[in-house]
Amino acid sequence: MNREREITVGVHCGVHGRVAAELARLVRTKKAGLEIITPERSADCGSILEILALGISRGSRIRVRANGPDAGSLLEQACSLLIGTGAGA
Repeated sequence: MNREREITVGVHCGVHGRVAAELARLVRTKKAGLEIITPERSADCGSILEILALGISRGSRIRVRANGPDAGSLLEQACSLLIGTGAGA
């Protein structure tokens, strides 16, 4: 199953180390993959360094894509974290 959402990043300092680590942790706990897509490039959220290399700041518009059996719950948790309402934000 594939799911995708376009969101505006609301995390106060943008996607920093703690947020990237939490995204990578979420991926490891689910049966699904997660990808962040910016207008310039994309990153596999299983890699903290790939996430950080995107340089996503607060207010950026991004797409978040999940695929696999747990795609729905993974996408919701990841978007909550990136919008700034989840743990670690």
